[in-house]
Amino acid sequence: MNIAVVNLGRSHQIKTLADDMARQARTYMREAADFSSTEHADLLLVGFDTRFFNKKREREVFSFLSRLNREHINNVALFSVYSHSNKMMKHVVSYCQKQDLPLLRDLYSVQVSFSKELPPSVLQGGRVYVDDMVNIVNNYY
Repeated sequence: MNIAVVNLGRSHQIKTLADDMARQARTYMREAADFSSTEHADLLLVGFDTRFFNKKREREVFSFLSRLNREHINNVALFSVYSHSNKMMKHVVSYCQKQDLPLLRDLYSVQVSFSKELPPSVLQGGRVYVDDMVNIVNNYY
């Protein structure tokens, strides 16, 4: 199975989470610029940080998602970190649906403080999420 983990956030916390999830999936975390839209992936995990979202960051995320298509990406799973409101995740989900991307139903969204380190429970939850998504793709799709 070909798994790709793409980080669209800039904060230390989302990079740490994405890197840990990539290790669990036995792959490497990549930035959006390093991921080709023609690259094949059975499961694409896309992570972003909604705490620092503005119009520019929103355009970057939507631009990345608009380059994806069903011919090359079989399943898309989203994960994010936020502090107060997770409204941006809803916008990203609806955008994925408008683009007709094969979005998996489960999302991993974590409320975190502005501290530098992520709690171990957040990293463990990310590992469980990756394992669940891999099992879903292997057994049902």
